[in-house]
Amino acid sequence: MSGIAINFRERLAEKGLKVCHQHMSKILRNPFYCGMLAHNMLEGKVVEGNQEQLVSKEVFLKVNGLLKENPQGYRIKVKTRKSH
Repeated sequence: MSGIAINFRERLAEKGLKVCHQHMSKILRNPFYCGMLAHNMLEGKVVEGNQEQLVSKEVFLKVNGLLKENPQGYRIKVKTRKSH
């Protein structure tokens, strides 16, 4: 887990909130937690919300930039038949 997520989890723990690393990952990937809203009714646009930010936009963009550079998860390899 990145240092940003660990530091963030520690700050939440100081306030009595325990967050597992899977949930932390979801928080850092969701624009809602940095004060933005994204919804199908907005036709793909992300707009400024009026909710309190849990994560700064700076941290959100940094984390998501790192995730794009080093994606995690399952990958599907398509096997193709080679004709000889």
